[in-house]
Amino acid sequence: MSKDGKEKMNGFKITDFIPDGIENAISMTKLALIINEDKRTTRKLIHRARLDGAPICSTCEGMGGYYMPRSPEEAYSYYRQQQARINSGIAAINAVSDYIKDGADNDRTV
Repeated sequence: MSKDGKEKMNGFKITDFIPDGIENAISMTKLALIINEDKRTTRKLIHRARLDGAPICSTCEGMGGYYMPRSPEEAYSYYRQQQARINSGIAAINAVSDYIKDGADNDRTV
């Protein structure tokens, strides 16, 4: 793997193995098998490709998996899903943040 995030496997990029369209989404397991890598390495390749600007989307619907959007509308579906996860994560850590700010003398009951 290269340090600049432009991961190539035998001259191919991870995006070469990710199909277009949500209906063609490929599972992590299948993608890892196709590129002959473990799931952890495959996730890293996807993450780095995203950091390099590849609009790789994923879905949990049906069998779930990764896909390249065919339209802005298809990409927006993934965007909304990720934004909801971010908002949920922020809400979940607010109580911990308050606890840290207020010190250890907080009442633990809710």
